[in-house]
Amino acid sequence: MATQTTKQDSSSAPPFTVHPSLAAYQVPYKTYLSTVPNNAFTPTLTPRYIAVGALTFDTHDHILLIQRASTDSMPNLWEIPGGACDEEDESILHSVARELEEESGLIATSIGPLVNDGYVFVTSTGNVVCKYSFLVEIAETTNDTRADSGKQEFVDVRLDPSEHQNYVWATEDEVRLERVSDMDIRLTKAEQKQIILDAFQMRQKLKNNLMVEADGGTVTG
Repeated sequence: MATQTTKQDSSSAPPFTVHPSLAAYQVPYKTYLSTVPNNAFTPTLTPRYIAVGALTFDTHDHILLIQRASTDSMPNLWEIPGGACDEEDESILHSVARELEEESGLIATSIGPLVNDGYVFVTSTGNVVCKYSFLVEIAETTNDTRADSGKQEFVDVRLDPSEHQNYVWATEDEVRLERVSDMDIRLTKAEQKQIILDAFQMRQKLKNNLMVEADGGTVTG
């Protein structure tokens, strides 16, 4: 099936497009949880909350990783932007865009598809949460103050220092090794690392599909 996008029609919606496979996530998280059978998640744990992750790539196929603050839980570990859905969020996908902007200053222009099927975990306070992570495209902005690095263009990432203290744009190999240049980037969870690696594969597949479409071929799957 060819990849298409649909524009949000709400006047309050941010200007992002949505992959056609994500119709189920265009509702508030409580509505979503009320429509999904408990055993769809795990035989023993029923989530009461939804968390989201933004698998955010730049035009050079590097993914954004941010380092948790030394004063926060899981100090100094690395993750993708994301967090809990709020009751005020118009939909789960709006939560993705909001969390991305809050944690990195970046604006989502396209969300989806979902990478893997999500995973369930229990927080330190005993809350059962299901986390979904989505591919995200962004509006890129140039940060001229870093022009001495020798790169041709940049994405202007702005962190909240109370939550995150550093960021990198990492290649697939760097994620696999959990190392960028001379810096270790140990990730928060094994599940997160696998989702990031799978995101690289899914993004490449989508790009290949677009190339086939441009050549006049037929895309399936």
